[in-house]
Amino acid sequence: MLDKPTVVDLTPLHELGDGGISNTDLVDGSHIILSCSRCRKKLCDVWMTQPDLDITTKIIAECDYCGNRSYEKEIHGKFHLGMTDDSGLSDIKHEFLDGPSDKTGIYQRMRLKTKRLK
Repeated sequence: MLDKPTVVDLTPLHELGDGGISNTDLVDGSHIILSCSRCRKKLCDVWMTQPDLDITTKIIAECDYCGNRSYEKEIHGKFHLGMTDDSGLSDIKHEFLDGPSDKTGIYQRMRLKTKRLK
């Protein structure tokens, strides 16, 4: 004899965004565009979605057009990465950093490889 299948109510999941964070906690924040320091191509769109979170990220993007990179940018809060009219993302390297001993929060460094679109 077969057991009755277990029924699980999944309706609360449709209100969650990526990473299990409630969509109501996300904001349509500012966009920071990382550009190449040499050829000025737009390499990456950093879209702020939770600027109040205690996260500090040092981010840099490598240019697939000229081989140089963007200036390092320090970003505070949670964000999403996206392509620009010039470039897409091909790889992301991520490492956690030790923060100041008297502070809490997340400290990290990201290095992005971009791919030319034109």
